[in-house]
Amino acid sequence: MAERTKSLVYVSRHSRILTDAELNGILTSARHNNKASGLTGVLVCLNGRFVQALEGPQDAVEATFARIERDSRHTDVKTVHLDGVETRMFGGWSMGYRRIPDNATAATAESDIRQIFADIERLEPDSVPAVVTKAIVEALWEDGRSPA
Repeated sequence: MAERTKSLVYVSRHSRILTDAELNGILTSARHNNKASGLTGVLVCLNGRFVQALEGPQDAVEATFARIERDSRHTDVKTVHLDGVETRMFGGWSMGYRRIPDNATAATAESDIRQIFADIERLEPDSVPAVVTKAIVEALWEDGRSPA
């Protein structure tokens, strides 16, 4: 029986300010490693935080996430969604990337996240699971900062 695809979404804080060159290095490495491991996904940066969706074989998702948890560029790593899926949302992307402006509100960020996911796979924004975007936005603003 074929292994079911695992989908994981996590949020984390940057441990320090990352330069564009460092972010590009992360993306280059992620794209190479993900392709070799059969993973697809997207990385979003907002307000000094990462939001990343990974999907693929369970062992590859788990190994990649364990590496991320040990990476010194991440702190406060938290899984916000983990589930098996029949169809990949990011099947054509070894690692998509978007940066949301730091002045985004919670409502704007939720809309932007839905649109990012939709743009990447040319989906309708409403087809992105609401539980995923809600969990991401709640995790991004959990530190008590007013999402205004």
